[in-house]
Amino acid sequence: MNIQDNVKRQLDLIRCYEHEYHRESNSVILLAVSKKKTLTDIIEAYRSGIIHFGESYVQEAVTKIEAMQDKDAVWHFIGRVQKNKTREIAKHFSYVHSLSSLEHAKKLNESIGSQVIGRLILLAFWVPFLGPDCVAK
Repeated sequence: MNIQDNVKRQLDLIRCYEHEYHRESNSVILLAVSKKKTLTDIIEAYRSGIIHFGESYVQEAVTKIEAMQDKDAVWHFIGRVQKNKTREIAKHFSYVHSLSSLEHAKKLNESIGSQVIGRLILLAFWVPFLGPDCVAK
């Protein structure tokens, strides 16, 4: 199955499930994990209806993001955040799904503040589940 057919199939499934579960139309997004994919493949996916792309390698992603800067693509960082990469993540990504430390959150915040006033990155924290036997003290 080619990229265009696969994207159409996935988007049709999402729309079907939105209807079945009484979700607002277009309230669910398809996040295409584009790490290790060529720029040609990503552009084909974009032309097929994908807007949200997930990357986990900062340097590889920056090349793709810069090549597609004239598009309205939304970039998600889904890899492990490293302190020395926070400036590039803050500059190029709209979402960070893999934040696991307050220190990294602070570094991202500092990096955003030094680049653009009013820039916002949506963050997802990883919180370990301690189980029912764990009692907070």
